[in-house]
Amino acid sequence: MHLNSLLFSTLLLYTTCIHSYVIPKHDFITLPLLKRLPSSSIIEKRAATSEQSKLYNADNVEYLTKLYIGTPPQEFLVSIDTGSADTWVPSSECPSSQCPYKRFDQEKSSTYQPLNISFAINYAQGSVHGSYAKEKMNLLGPESTNNITSPEQTIGLSHSAKEIISGGMEMTSNGILGLAFPALAANSDTLEAYKPFLFELAAKKIISQPVFSISLNEKEGWQSELTIGGINRDKFTGEIRYLPVVKNVNPKTAELDYTFWSVELKGIQIDQKNNLKVNQKVTLDTGTTYSYLSKELVDQIVQDVTQQKPTV
Repeated sequence: MHLNSLLFSTLLLYTTCIHSYVIPKHDFITLPLLKRLPSSSIIEKRAATSEQSKLYNADNVEYLTKLYIGTPPQEFLVSIDTGSADTWVPSSECPSSQCPYKRFDQEKSSTYQPLNISFAINYAQGSVHGSYAKEKMNLLGPESTNNITSPEQTIGLSHSAKEIISGGMEMTSNGILGLAFPALAANSDTLEAYKPFLFELAAKKIISQPVFSISLNEKEGWQSELTIGGINRDKFTGEIRYLPVVKNVNPKTAELDYTFWSVELKGIQIDQKNNLKVNQKVTLDTGTTYSYLSKELVDQIVQDVTQQKPTV
């Protein structure tokens, strides 16, 4: 498969290899993503929960999309994150010193339903606290004729966001759209556990197929794309090969579960002659620009490339 940009495609429910499915026209939506310029002032991602499945600080670049919540819809610019499950935006109760941009005003929405359930997420730098609510949520806004809406979606409304959102920037994240498995939601180990946005769309058959795909482009501006319910075949040539999603240890239950979008890394090609065999889980995470591997594997790569044994 030849790519003109990085294409990330995965199935929400299927975790075994299958043949690609051509989604009928109009059964899915595509929306542009904004690539924000590098800066030290961005939302920090969730801290590592284990040595095997770390989440990383996206301190070089982030991909943003618009999110519409409530009736009439209130617009937010949020990070897309396949490494976390909760979707949250600042609430009107969050002080402007912590939430300097737009805040969700529940008094202006006729579809707001408070749940009186609190949530807390600790990040590598800072933390978010707030409460859950049910609200109408979509990604294309009121003017679109081909929209996919979750009418009663559970979302987080932050009351505090300490050292999370920095002010004084023209384009920056003002919340997170979580795309990971439900097990990573903040309250997944409680009786109030819920289905995140994409899983809710799939469960209620609002989308024809439980599929989403992401095309990440290096160019600035709205050049990248998130597709819900299908695949944009204009973004690649050839055929897609699906890989099984593998389970990780759920840090809340200590049992194997679907948490991150993880697959088995089978090999790394160093050059035309050297192909390093690997058997290691890796996580596909839109929230970071880094690639992290074990020290043993990195040492082997360095040795193969330099023909010298690493000294550190």
